[in-house]
Formats: sequence, C-alpha cells, structure tokens
Amino acid sequence: MKSLKALGVMLALFVLCYIPAFGVVRVLRLSMESAVPMIIGVSLLMAVIILAVFLARDDWAAKDFGLRLSGFSHIVSALLIGGILGTLVAFASRRIHAAGPIRLDAFSGWQIAILFWVAAPIQEELIFRGVLQSTVGRVIGVGLPPRRSLGLAAIALVAVLFAVIHLPMGYATAALALLLGLTAGYIRASSCSLLPAVLVHSLFNIAASIGSG
Repeated sequence: MKSLKALGVMLALFVLCYIPAFGVVRVLRLSMESAVPMIIGVSLLMAVIILAVFLARDDWAAKDFGLRLSGFSHIVSALLIGGILGTLVAFASRRIHAAGPIRLDAFSGWQIAILFWVAAPIQEELIFRGVLQSTVGRVIGVGLPPRRSLGLAAIALVAVLFAVIHLPMGYATAALALLLGLTAGYIRASSCSLLPAVLVHSLFNIAASIGSG
C-alpha cells in the first residue's frame, strides 16, 4: 500500500508542476524557442509554490528537500562522476540521431548554455530529486530518519518517471535519462543536498549538447 500511495503522490506532484507550464505553452501557441524557457520557468515556479506549502507545515524543513549546502567531498564526487558520465554521454550522443521534440540547433550558443546547462538542471533536480524524491521517500519510509527514508525505492521510482518523460526523444535518450536519474538520486540521498545532483545533471547536459552538435 505504501508503494501505491507513493506512486500516486509522485504522479500528482509531477502533474501539479508541469501541467500549468504546458497549458500556458498550448494556450499561447509558443514556438519551441519560447516554449522551453516558459516550461522551465513556470514548472520551477510551481515547484517553489509546492515547497512553500510543505514548508508551512511543522513536519517538513528545507533540509528535507535537499535545500542545504553540500560537503566538499560530495562536490568533488559529483564533478568526477559527472565527468565520467559526461564522457559516456558525449560518446553516445554522436551515435544517437533520434528526432525528439527539442532541436538544439534552433537555439543559439548562449541560449543553450543558460537554458540547458544551468536552468534545466536546477529546475529538474528541484522537481525530481527535491520535491518528488523527498515526498516519495517520506511516504515509503514513514518514521525513518531523512537519509534512510530516501532509500533505493524512492530513487528508482523517481528515476523511472524521469526516464519515461524522455521517451519522446527516443529509447536511447530515455535510457541515458534513467542512468542520470539513478545517479543524481543516489548522490542527492547520500549528500542530503541537491547541489551535487545539479552539478552532475549540468555536466551531463553539457556533454550531451556538445556531443550532439
């Protein structure tokens, strides 16, 4: 029952974060170049609102969502892991030619850097490893300390959802997204901070964009 409840909570929070963003894009009929920053901005805003609602309760604190600084060792580990994953992704990207809904060639270099290297990692990690993984972990591990409640089940469940939403970009991209989700989820849980996960995600995206260029 806990697993089903966790799945329901995860999907509900995911919908709350993203449906308003895609609704705005649809209503305004935005081009891809305008839709991407709109989706990032609106979904990030929704995630912040959801966090504010949780933090208004006595049983949640900012650190429970990974909103805290990370130890130096975890930063170094994130950079090393991100570098290794980035090399793998850059190699794979040169061999993957799946036609997805987002074409990087439609964006200038500075737009790619701001949107995909900085904004998207922050937005997606706050939503997936911050809001979703934290709440799923709390539901599954009721009564457990924060670190133990963010167990493998929560990491895997959120990582699978992260992979599923990347399926429109192809199976290979979804597989890489699953790898990123599992890695970022584990680093977030072990460090109790979102910062190392954001760093890994950013390096991952940098390598992917350069490899596909």
